[in-house]
Amino acid sequence: MNKTEELEEMANASHRACLALREDIVQALSENVCEVNFIKVDGSHRIMLCTLVPSMMDAASQTAATTDDDKPPRPVNHDIVKCYDVEAMGWRSFRVDSVSDWSIQ
Repeated sequence: MNKTEELEEMANASHRACLALREDIVQALSENVCEVNFIKVDGSHRIMLCTLVPSMMDAASQTAATTDDDKPPRPVNHDIVKCYDVEAMGWRSFRVDSVSDWSIQ
């Protein structure tokens, strides 16, 4: 295996790990409130309490989460997790590759 192939394999392994992490986090968010620690795009550290459980969201946010029939659905970006911030009471997102730690609360 040459260096290019080695780098490609490392990149593919990293991508698979991010997809697995995303799947674990989304599954936990769909059933619980989770604390997610991550580095924001601007480089600052953020700790967010978030969820995907509809009963833990305010009514306006639940309505905003539904798709508009007039618009085509957006493709899912598997590098990002969209979730409801229970403290800010609104939708937020984070990059999976920026997560330093997360836990179920």
